[in-house]
Amino acid sequence: MITVDAREPESLRRLCAAIGFHVEPLEIGDFAFPDYSGKTITVERKTYSDLQSSVVDGRITNLAAVDYLLLEGPPRGGEILHIIPALLSIQNSGTKVVVSTGMPMTPFAVMQIYEWHQKSEHHLLEPRGHRSGLAAELSVLCALPGVGPKRARVLIDKFGSISGIMSATESELATVVPRKVATDIKRILK
Repeated sequence: MITVDAREPESLRRLCAAIGFHVEPLEIGDFAFPDYSGKTITVERKTYSDLQSSVVDGRITNLAAVDYLLLEGPPRGGEILHIIPALLSIQNSGTKVVVSTGMPMTPFAVMQIYEWHQKSEHHLLEPRGHRSGLAAELSVLCALPGVGPKRARVLIDKFGSISGIMSATESELATVVPRKVATDIKRILK
């Protein structure tokens, strides 16, 4: 059973309750549920601008206490560029980063995390070979609109790194992802 924190916005609590989440105060995170082994998994929800504020005021260190950071998007302008170092730091602390297109989709993103944790196999973004930081780069790419784990892997395989993707032209990106996704990537990573 998934629990949403009672301090979350009323509209989010109502939506979560309508699809079967429990609503009660949580000590850590905005959502919590047991995994297949009974361990409690916690999810913290933030918008891109809230994450940026957390970096500025030092609250970013609190994210090391949760299992997942769920970013509600899409990011505006260059927001993603300003928070990439923070996202990498969050990944290094062991917190996984996932995205939702906005508050109405957040409960469904949490449900997907919940369903994934009901299985004992956790290998979605395992690094291949000996490339250091690959999992973190894949997770950062997954924060981009229209980019999931498969597209992130294709982009890294083609361009080598986030830097390579940033250097690629929109046309080069469009050889491996749809044109709209390529346009969004260039707009965000400019």
